[in-house]
Amino acid sequence: MLAILLLALLTALPAAAHGGVYIGPGDVVPPGAKPPAVDPPPDAPPAVTPPNQPPAVTPPGFPPPGETPLRPVPPPLNPRNPAVITPPGSLDDLNSWVYWWEINKGPFLQLRARVHSAGATTTEATILEGLVQGGVSAPVTSAPEPAQIRLRILPRIMQELQGPDDRDLIGSALMAAARIRRDQAGVTGDQILPFLASRDQEVAEVAALSLGVLGDPGRIPVLVALLEDDASGRLLVRRTSGVPARTRVFAAYGLALLAPQQADPTTWAWVSRALLRCYQQDDSAFRDLRVACLIGLGMVPVEDPSGRVAQLLALLDDMETPALVRAHAPTALAKVLEPFPGESALRQQVLERFAAHLGSRNSANEMRQSCAQALALLCPPRADIDADHVLDLLTHALLKDKDQQTRNYAAISLGYLAAYGPDGSPVSDQAVRTLLHEMRKGRSTLRPWCGLALGVASFEMRKSGGLHSPQIERALHEAFREEKSPQRRAAYAVALGLLQAKSAAPDLAAELHQGDATLRGYCALALGMMDARSFQADLVAVVEASRRRPQLLRQASVGLGLMGDKSAIPLLLRDIHPPDGKRPSLSVLAAAATALGYLGDRSAVEPLLATLDDHRLTPLSRAFALISLGLVAAQADLPWNTEIARGLNYRAAVTTLTNQQSGILDIR
Repeated sequence: MLAILLLALLTALPAAAHGGVYIGPGDVVPPGAKPPAVDPPPDAPPAVTPPNQPPAVTPPGFPPPGETPLRPVPPPLNPRNPAVITPPGSLDDLNSWVYWWEINKGPFLQLRARVHSAGATTTEATILEGLVQGGVSAPVTSAPEPAQIRLRILPRIMQELQGPDDRDLIGSALMAAARIRRDQAGVTGDQILPFLASRDQEVAEVAALSLGVLGDPGRIPVLVALLEDDASGRLLVRRTSGVPARTRVFAAYGLALLAPQQADPTTWAWVSRALLRCYQQDDSAFRDLRVACLIGLGMVPVEDPSGRVAQLLALLDDMETPALVRAHAPTALAKVLEPFPGESALRQQVLERFAAHLGSRNSANEMRQSCAQALALLCPPRADIDADHVLDLLTHALLKDKDQQTRNYAAISLGYLAAYGPDGSPVSDQAVRTLLHEMRKGRSTLRPWCGLALGVASFEMRKSGGLHSPQIERALHEAFREEKSPQRRAAYAVALGLLQAKSAAPDLAAELHQGDATLRGYCALALGMMDARSFQADLVAVVEASRRRPQLLRQASVGLGLMGDKSAIPLLLRDIHPPDGKRPSLSVLAAAATALGYLGDRSAVEPLLATLDDHRLTPLSRAFALISLGLVAAQADLPWNTEIARGLNYRAAVTTLTNQQSGILDIR
């Protein structure tokens, strides 16, 4: 069953309006609920230019601001965009380490930063010859220049917003423009606002999200109006019956992304009040809104954490609220305390509450999972906390908890805890010893998680100036050589990459050219992570031979990018826009566009613009060129949803977090 899941996971086809490529788990909302009603269509066509701020006066025919909002209900998936490939229904299938890694890998790879700081090679210059425009050679060593973004990329992206009403092109253009950001290229929320009233629900919700990604503080009132479903929000979406439920959810995530970009504590407090008020007033069966508000409350900064901690602890213990919702409170609590390492009393209070849930037989699986994972965030380096108590809690959860995912998360948290103290500290040493023992002799399902956790431990130790133990490197290398399961070997490969264990590079490279495609892909990625440049030619060969294996193509391309080798760029451009004029398969297109977006520099801009201008291609094919352009020119080094994903218990998922096509974790 696990092999079937991985096949589905790694070969899923993209189908979202925003070009989302599914990487996370399916919706695990308990089955049996009645199908929700569909939000009514807009009352009128979208206005050409909605007001920049929510109107102060209630227009005739609209309900007064104090009216109780309608029960939010999610629209069904549009039949034109069905879910890509749904993993098999057993929740045990969601226990694979691949889910955690794919959702959390951004900060470990730091891919864009490495690509844009890399120098060119002779091989790159030769391969890129012929891709230049007008006979002028383009530099290949850095991100696009501000002038190139302002004069070439952004106008072409914005042009798509004036074109035909195509879901794929408009959604991709909205996210591409938002990634580029207003302060770098002059994008403003005025160009996004009209799409809040789109008749296509996916376009409307990505417009709300884009306002948050964009970072324009002037759009906070718009997002608050949408979230609260007041008269101003209803006017913006042109619906007297109420702001659609999913639009409200994406407005909540937009606020969670926008508020931390501001330096004004008054703004933080305003957004926090709106999120808390919305959480408390919503009593519908549609849990997505409360989940979004709870996640947001953990992301919005505070001046003094005591009030926020008290609020979140009350929400954590509210037994009237479904565990699926409350399960997001532990991560929120830990994130609120993260910037305050000296808050020992508050941290101890939260730790005791986590311990109560982990030790209770009556605590729901989702609650224990979240507490086990949030403990890693609760005790960052230098935090004033009883680390020995945390070690005991995590060790007990790892060895004794009845739920497999709780054990998995406990392993990862032990990896982080190993970096809590200085090298050789008792807590660090014991965490490492426990993980080593369980990787060698523990349950087969837990071994890859322990191996990955050892890689995380070494990565975090190195980040704080320490050195990983040679014992860890030897143990992981031995586990990689002796393990028979490709899925477990792939986890050990990633861990060796996190260690930068170049002694294992020849064994990893030996797996590149035959055998299990998933293992080959993660070996390629690991070689890039450890900067094993003597195997660059092997990775280039994998990219050239992987047109029919899209995920292997992507992993090998990223591996090359981590080495600073741009050889994959022209090969990926070939896959997006084949010279023979044939249309690439959707899976190849998705993998190539995503890889190119993260690997591409200014040399890729003109070929991507040419692809976007080729109207012989399908709108979806051209949309992937938009996605790549937005990624190439993005201001931020990490994916926009990194902070949402960090520490997230994806097992407590709702459809707006991930529905395999248009959830927060699915959008690129």
